[in-house]
Amino acid sequence: MTRKSKYPNYLGKNEKGRPQYVAGCGHIVTSKPNVVKCLDCRRADPSTYVNKTGYVEVWQQGGGHKYEHRIVAEEALGRSLKSNECVHHINGCKTDNRNENLLVCDRGYHRWLEGEYARRFAQMMFGGMEKMTWI
Repeated sequence: MTRKSKYPNYLGKNEKGRPQYVAGCGHIVTSKPNVVKCLDCRRADPSTYVNKTGYVEVWQQGGGHKYEHRIVAEEALGRSLKSNECVHHINGCKTDNRNENLLVCDRGYHRWLEGEYARRFAQMMFGGMEKMTWI
């Protein structure tokens, strides 16, 4: 007899005693009850999803994943990003990966830029607009 579960896609336990669920793709998974696609389907079909940190990731056909903003930047540049380069979202929205919202810069400049944004936000929120200075 199968145990009741709060998940409608719960199938019971497998021979090893692990819970089984039906993923959105129709395959049986034992990892998480709310999986949309099993690992094999995600790798076979390069699909996108938003990860825990808020960035869009694209599953690659050869296995693994890559950030979508890096793919867009590399296509715009016509080359791979160098090891010291990173991609900055100009409007701060991590899921807005339009080419015009991305800035490729080195890590030092990106660190400065993020600090400058934080300083100006704090100045605007806590120091008053009249004290705000823009470059």
